[in-house]
This record gives sequence, structure tokens and C-alpha cells, in this order.
Amino acid sequence: MKRTEGQRSGEAEERRSRSCTHNYSLFIVHWSLLVFPLLLLWRPLFAGESFFWGTPLLQFVPWQRMAAEMWRGGHLPLWNPLVGCGAPLAANYQTAAFYPLNALYLLLSAEVALSWTTALHLALTGWGMYHWARAVGLDRFPALIGALALEGSGFLVARAALFPSIAFTFPWLAVWLWRAERLTQSKRLRDALWLGFALGLGLLAGHAQTAFYGGVLLAAYLLLRAIQEARGAEEWRSRGTRSTRYAIRTVLLIGLALVLGLSLAAVQLFPTAELMLSSQRSSGVNYDLAMTYSLWPWRLITFAAPDFFGNPGQSNYRGYAAYWEDAGYVGLLPLLLAVEAILNRKRRSREAEGQESRGAEGQRGGWGDQVGFWVVVAIIALALALGKNTPVFPFLFRHIPTFEMFQSPARWLAVTTVALAALAALGAQRWPRGHRGRRRGALGIVVGTAMLIGGLAAPRLAVRVPSTFGLATARLGGTLAVAGALALLRHDTIGWQAAVTGFVMLDLLLFGWPLLPTVDRSLYQDATSAAIHLEYEPGPAARTYCPVDPIEPNSDYGVEYRIKFSYLKFDDFGPRKVDHWLEMRETLLPNVGMLDCAPSANNFDPLLIGRYANLLEAAVESPALLRVMGVTHVVSDRPWSEGKAIYTSGPATLYRLPDGLGRAWIVPAARYVPPGEMLIALTDPAFDPTAEVLLENPPRHSSFAHSPIRHSLTLQDTPNRVTIRAALDAPGYLVLADTWYPGWRATVDGRPANLLRANYAFRAIWLEAGEHVVEMTYRPASALVGGTVSLMALVLLVAGLLLTRRIRI
Repeated sequence: MKRTEGQRSGEAEERRSRSCTHNYSLFIVHWSLLVFPLLLLWRPLFAGESFFWGTPLLQFVPWQRMAAEMWRGGHLPLWNPLVGCGAPLAANYQTAAFYPLNALYLLLSAEVALSWTTALHLALTGWGMYHWARAVGLDRFPALIGALALEGSGFLVARAALFPSIAFTFPWLAVWLWRAERLTQSKRLRDALWLGFALGLGLLAGHAQTAFYGGVLLAAYLLLRAIQEARGAEEWRSRGTRSTRYAIRTVLLIGLALVLGLSLAAVQLFPTAELMLSSQRSSGVNYDLAMTYSLWPWRLITFAAPDFFGNPGQSNYRGYAAYWEDAGYVGLLPLLLAVEAILNRKRRSREAEGQESRGAEGQRGGWGDQVGFWVVVAIIALALALGKNTPVFPFLFRHIPTFEMFQSPARWLAVTTVALAALAALGAQRWPRGHRGRRRGALGIVVGTAMLIGGLAAPRLAVRVPSTFGLATARLGGTLAVAGALALLRHDTIGWQAAVTGFVMLDLLLFGWPLLPTVDRSLYQDATSAAIHLEYEPGPAARTYCPVDPIEPNSDYGVEYRIKFSYLKFDDFGPRKVDHWLEMRETLLPNVGMLDCAPSANNFDPLLIGRYANLLEAAVESPALLRVMGVTHVVSDRPWSEGKAIYTSGPATLYRLPDGLGRAWIVPAARYVPPGEMLIALTDPAFDPTAEVLLENPPRHSSFAHSPIRHSLTLQDTPNRVTIRAALDAPGYLVLADTWYPGWRATVDGRPANLLRANYAFRAIWLEAGEHVVEMTYRPASALVGGTVSLMALVLLVAGLLLTRRIRI
């Protein structure tokens, strides 16, 4: 069939444009990927402000400040004595205590380092996606479009200021894909080592759920690429010995990368596994809790019009649950290009069969296969993200292992987002040109203009239509019209590609800026009045307690919840006045009290020691347990009849308990109680924690004293160690209301001593009469073994990279 003159002209234009995309300046590429996060985060980076809303203030800045102080002091950040009556620090996966890219915390204050580390990971996201796209054969311009779509995506940007562990793990999904692509192409040992290195870093980054979903995506992609490479290999077609050798080599290299990655992360994974097995989540997440953040189906509209239901950064969010959990925006133009890739899959696949061209449909196999794969991935991940809104995820949750491990099915949008960015890059490689491009450009201008006018007029014409509907529609229309205008312009110039790049960046910046709440850094720098009051309180060293929900610790109905969410509202990020948030710090909510070194019996860590969590729950119904927990003060938003008010800030009042025992005391006697009956015995009104201690094994010692033993105790905390100087006039048990946990060892006057699990969740040790120095040291075998495995893996990695640099293997 003869081609028309128009067809020949269109093909010539396409060849010129594709040549231009190939020659797209590397300077523009690198400038775009690096400058975008600097522009997006200009407030926290350059204006003296910091992230604070939600977990940065309540978790990440306190965690990282403590970890950095311990590292700088020459200690491993293994134990946190300030929350939960003592809790593992490094084993808390989200602390990411061994993650190399957290090194900035050693050089800068935690709140400043958080901002710069976030910028680093935004750039890493784009860098990884760009190199994946280049590895599969895309030109620079389309690769950059896909990279920007991922770097500025709603999944990442909406969490960047709120959930650092997710923002730090998500970039590695793109890096994993890039290194997997290189491995499947080269089948070299060196590329397997690099993939293993990337896997290790991603596993150390601090968010297990995101890493797990990324691992599922990586496995699926490796399977696709292995099939593609095998299908195109001459030795595979022979179905002989060489094909078997090819398959075995591929499997072995992938297996090596996986083992290496897991081994590099063992220093983190081993302690976390130990904590997980004894935590409140050891049997999985409760179904109702797990399904809470399922993707609201109406939020699919926001994939094109992100603020259709409002935005908490603009104080007008009216959608279901949390804005950030359902954020799936990748930019309007990248979304349109993803659709273009899907629509053109069959036509372009047929063309690729009869021509040799550089690109995704060339020697690197299957433009159509890539598009088909990413479409399937996007659909499956989207179906899983819908959670309880379809039968799919509930069935998998109940019947397939691993699905019950995490909450928030909407976080499967991580995979959907990667798929959309990949499709955007593939679509940009085949940007509509010629008559088809001009027709779609004109359609975009017409439809976009109509939406712009309609959106602006809607609030005036429809009384009950929320204003956000009209504004979001108008913005969608304006963006669509500009995209249409760009499609009408000449494509074969660097200037046009720079304009498209700038347009995508501007769209994503306007989307992202409201989602990054910041406040003046002084929020983190001054001591609170509440902490000063505690420091000068008479009696034993203070430990606070904030009543929690009786159903599940740190859940919906307790005092802690009410105080916390009187400040943190999902529809409005609140004022940017630092005084408002200093008031929140004054409440000493967990874990914000860590900033003032104020010990708390509460713990806002995601993983809690199981027995501690049970005890905390029992304390709601049996306040007498607070003495056993070493609580001296209560924080409440309601009158606490058993305490004396000493300080009030906002909705919270700090009460002093009249009979608080403090953290350590001496008792003359011990009683054996089976573990299953321990909580019942502790809540028995007849139990007196000053008269006896409850042990899970028959006591080997007994005291002849029948009345309280006169004693004095002095406690000193140093990293991973507690030193107690004790003087008592009769033998007895030293009870320490710090959590018992594997890895704690004790000495008395330098000699090893038996550290007992006491009062269900705490520690005790037998002391003879006289003066003693008791040292309890935390040296977990899980960290020692994990660290040894990681060190050996690192040595082998470095040796392997040096060897394969000289010898091509």
C-alpha cells in the first residue's frame, strides 16, 4: 500500500523529533532532576523552617536526634530508655539506624538533616527512574518525563513531609528496576552485585511495607525480562544444553543479588525480626485496622484533578480518610502520555516488527511487552489499593500469607505510581506527531478551555456544588489546554522539549507545595515548660503516662488520641504559627517528650513489645498498674482525681501521682505466678508492689525481712546501659520498671547475675544486704549476628566489584 505525502511528511517529522529527543542535553536532564526537589522544598531547605506535622514531630526527629547522639558518642543506637518504659531503638525498623543515606543526621541537627535527606531521596527517585528508562532504550527526553512524573508524584510528595520512612524507601523501587534491567541485559556478575547492593540499601531505608511491595514488583519485572531475553536468545530457541545453561545462570545471578541484599540489611532485619515476633503485630494486623485506609473509589478522579475534594494544605479537604493515603497524581501531561502509550500499543508493536529502530521497540525487546506489563501491574496494584471496596484484597488478607502483615491497602499505589511513570516515559517516546498530534492538541485546547470556563462558572451556577469541584475542574482544564497547545508546536527542537519539561515541573510543583507543611525550626530547639516542671518535681525521677484506648494501645478513643488529634486534623494542616505547635510539644505526647529527655510509659513506635502493650491496655481499667510501671505523672485532658495538677498547656494537664514508686525500688519477697496468670495477679487489689515482686519462675532466694527494707538507690543512664548504685540493710529484690527484653544482661559488683523477668514485663535482680553496683547492659545477639553477616556481605561485595572491574564476568 502506497504511503500518502502526508504520511511521508509525518514520518520525516517523527524521525527529526526522535533524533532531537536522543540529543536532549544531559545538562537539562541533570538540572531538572536536581533542581526540582530544591524548588519543591525551598521552605525547609532555605527559609529556616522544618517539617513537623504528624510523625516528624512525634517520631522521626526524636528518633533521629537520639540515634545521632549515640552514634556521635561512639555507641550503637540500640535502646531507647525514654519511651514505653524502655524499648528497642534500632530494631524499630522505621528508625533506619543503619541506613547510610541517613549520614546527614550526624552532621546537622535532626530537623535540618530531615529536610536535606528528603531532598536527596526525591532526586534519587528521579535518577533511578531516568536510568531505568534509558536502560530499556528510551531517549533522554521521554526518560526525563517519566523520571519527573515519579519524582513529583502524589504518592511520594504527599508523604515527603509526613512519613519520611516511606519517602526514603520509595525511591529504591525505581533503582531496583534499573539495576534489574541492567542485569537481565548483561547477565554479568557485576550487575548482580550492584542489584544486591541496591536491594540492601532499600531494605535499610526504613519502611517494610513499601519495600515489600517493591519486592513484589521487582520479582514480576525480573520474570518479564527473563522471558523476553530468553525468547530472543538464539540458544533458547535451540532448546538444548545452552538454553538450560542460560536459564540456570540467570536464576543464579538473581538469587545471588537477593541473598546479597538481604545479607547487607541483616544488621537491621535480624533485630527487627526479633522484635516483630514478640510484638503486638506478631499474629498480623487486625482486619478493621488494616482496611481503614483503603483507596476511596471517588479519589480516582484526583488522578487527573488532584484537589477535586480539597487539600489539607489549603484547609478545605472533604474527602474520605487521609488525603495522602489516596494520592495518585503523577502530573496531567504524564498521565495523558501514559494513556497514549496504552492506545498505541498494538499499532506501534506492529510497526516495530518490520523495522529496526533505536528505542524501546528495538534490540532491547518488546515496547509492546513493556506497555502491556505496566498496564497489568497498574490495574492489579490499583485493585489491591481499593482494599475493602472490592472483594480482592479482603480475600487475599484472609487466605494468603503476608497480606495480613500491613495496614493501609492504599499504599499499593506505590506500585501503581511506578507503573504510570513508566507508561508516561514509554508514551513520551512515541509522542503523537503529525496529523494525529495536531488533532489531539486541538482537542485538548477545546476541551480544556471548556472545562476551565465551566469550572470557574460552576460555583456561581450550582449552589450546592463544593467550591473545590469547580476550582479543580478549572485547573484541570487550564492544564489540559496548555498541554494541547504544546502538542501543536514544532517537536523537533530542544526549546520545545525544555518547555514541556518546565511545564511538567511547574504542574507538579503547584501540586506539591501545599502538601509540605513547615514551621519555624525553633519548634525543636527550646525546652518546654512542662519538661522543666518535671525536672524539678520532688520525689523519684519522673515518668509520664497518657491514658490510651482500652481496645488497642494508641488507638481511637483514649486521652492520647483526643489530645493528639485536637492538633492534627486531616482536613487542615493547621496554622504555621510556631506557638501553636509549641503548645502541642508542651503536652509531652509520645514520643515528642523525647526532645526534652522526658521519660514516658507510652510509646508511639509502630512495633511495641507484646507484653508491654498488654500491660498498657490493662492499665486503662486498672490504674493501680501505673505504680508497677514506674509512672509518677499523668497527662490528661480530663480531671484526674488521684493526682494533683501542676501544669496545663492547651487541652492537656500534667498531674502528679501521690504514691508513685519511680523507676526502681527494693522489695523483701518474691512470689511465683505462671505467665498466663500474671496480669490477673498484678490487678488484684491485694497485690502490693512494695511488698513483693511477681516472678515467672520459682524464686531461688528469699528474705527474712517481713517489712519494707531501708534502702537508697541512684540510677544513671548511659547508651544501652543502666547503672544502679544500691545500699540496703537486708537482702531483697531490686525491681526496675524498665521493660524486660532479650539481650539485656546484668552484673552485680562486676560479677554476672541472673536478670529476672518480673511483674509480667519488667526486670528484677536479687541483692544481698550491703552496697552494690548493678549494671544492666543491652547487647542483643540479633544485632551482633546481623552485624557480622552484614559486614561479611559488605566485604564480599567490595571484593566482587573490584574483581569484576578487572575481569569481565
